Amino acid sequence: MIYSVSSDDHDFSLCENNKLKSILQNISLIISTRKGSVPMYRGFGLPMMFLDKPSNIADTILLSEAIDAVSTYEPRAEVVDAHVVRSSTEGRLIIKIGVEIL
Repeated sequence: MIYSVSSDDHDFSLCENNKLKSILQNISLIISTRKGSVPMYRGFGLPMMFLDKPSNIADTILLSEAIDAVSTYEPRAEVVDAHVVRSSTEGRLIIKIGVEIL
């Protein structure tokens, strides 16, 4: 089964006992965290190398960064689909990822 996760999902629980919800929450946290912003875990998140690039190049870099980060920090899931959605009202990039739980 393919589950959809978005970088704008911010309904986190610090003590999630459900394995599926824990994995999906972890993926959302990975793709919405700037690399270097978590003390004592500086490699966690996305490196933001896509900033200040033309949109078509930024999308490619962002998706590559997201897929790499999910495969590194959440080995219980496999990315099967990924795309970027632009928020027209706020000008934000939202990452949408489809994953299969292993």
